[in-house]
Amino acid sequence: MGKAVCRIAFGASLLFFIWSLGSVICNAALGPRAECDSASVSLGEIPSTQKVSRVFRIRNRSYLPLKIVKIRSGCGCTKVTRYTDDGIVHGRDGIVEVEFNPAGLHGKVVRTIWVETNAASDPAIPLSITATVLTASEKTL
Repeated sequence: MGKAVCRIAFGASLLFFIWSLGSVICNAALGPRAECDSASVSLGEIPSTQKVSRVFRIRNRSYLPLKIVKIRSGCGCTKVTRYTDDGIVHGRDGIVEVEFNPAGLHGKVVRTIWVETNAASDPAIPLSITATVLTASEKTL
């Protein structure tokens, strides 16, 4: 009876090990995965004299390290002030902090920052900021 229990326990352990190894290999084959819960932020109405910063969170959804390899901005009014550049481990968040400078702009504005990662699928993540820029003569509600 003792040998049968040992064989069953050994077999179950071996199956669990093979299943775990297969999961890791499949995840590695798929590569890193990035996810951003709030890829778009609305700033509402802001005066053209007010710079505004927002932090976007990017989560690593794989067991492989996720790296931000490049960040591109469409214009000079949006710039990245800081970001996680040392890699994002499994299940953790990295950040991309974006500053929007509405000087010289008026009305509804949409600006996009592209965050390029080492993710296997969808490596470029668009982060967008929407605002209604008011001139000095206009008042915020």
